[in-house]
Amino acid sequence: VGTKVGKEYFAKVGGSMFTLLVYGTLMDGITSPLSKLGKEHLLLGALFLLFVLLAALTLMNMLIGVLTEVVSAVAATEKEELLVTFVRNKMERVLKSIDADGDGTISKNEFVKILESKEATEALQEVDVDVVNLVDFADFIFADDENAARNDKHLEFKDFMEVVLQFRGSNHATVKDIVNLRKFVGNALNQQRSELRDIKEKLLKRIHATGAGQRSMARQQTALK
Repeated sequence: VGTKVGKEYFAKVGGSMFTLLVYGTLMDGITSPLSKLGKEHLLLGALFLLFVLLAALTLMNMLIGVLTEVVSAVAATEKEELLVTFVRNKMERVLKSIDADGDGTISKNEFVKILESKEATEALQEVDVDVVNLVDFADFIFADDENAARNDKHLEFKDFMEVVLQFRGSNHATVKDIVNLRKFVGNALNQQRSELRDIKEKLLKRIHATGAGQRSMARQQTALK
């Protein structure tokens, strides 16, 4: 520290950090401090070169790591898009062959026929869709938004593929899934309440009619006596 080169480049902590960052890491004008340190003492020059080497290797490894991560992410995204496009084209071809009404939409019956196609099931399995569980969720997929008991909703092909791809094993539950489940359960409960209300009204009417009939028979029997 008491040397001339020390006072010039390493007088204070801030100056030392600046020297190591600009000259040692970024290597901007590295020859000036390196030559002065080497003239002061050969060991000082060697230590400075060692720091430069370690800093360069650290930066290189950081850049390689970032580039590798970016390339891996881009490759995974492109692979995913190609796979989904491949499955989409297969499913669209199968749909055209079984679309009975030719309206381009998918009903529950057409959905069952799609899953009976070997080509369609193999395509869905390639994107990690569990076909067996997908059949079990048919009522949920085609449930009417207003009446959960009805399963006659028709889906556009785009919406159908979006729903089907949500059943991939690699997917995680999202807020949207929870909201849709809450909506479906709420509609189902409302439908059950409505049905129970109708049953209650019918029972009350029958009880009322039975009571009126019994009272009428009682009056007739009393009149005959």
